[in-house]
Amino acid sequence: MRALALLGRWNRVAGLHLGAGLSCVCGGAGYAAIRPADLEEQVAGWLTGRYGGTPASVFLSAAGGLRAILRGLAAGPATLEPAVRAALLADLERIIESFEETHPGAGGGGQTPAEGPRLP
Repeated sequence: MRALALLGRWNRVAGLHLGAGLSCVCGGAGYAAIRPADLEEQVAGWLTGRYGGTPASVFLSAAGGLRAILRGLAAGPATLEPAVRAALLADLERIIESFEETHPGAGGGGQTPAEGPRLP
């Protein structure tokens, strides 16, 4: 259930801000734009490295991108121990929360196109 909820949250972030094949440049000037598919692949690669040498790395490598990982976790892979599954979900939740906080229209902070950047 938690994995499906996270998948829904990610789909909202990607769809509202990064959707329609657009790129994200929220990092500001000097940062390269990134497409959702590239971002999902980078997150999956980071997770695979973080869990390298464990049964989770085999699952992550086979799953591919972020959405596939969340769908796989929702299906309850028998190869993952409950503690490892919980750790993966916690990492994914922190990643998604970070994007929700920094991307407009995703339910978190950030900026909306009409407001421009939020300054302290």
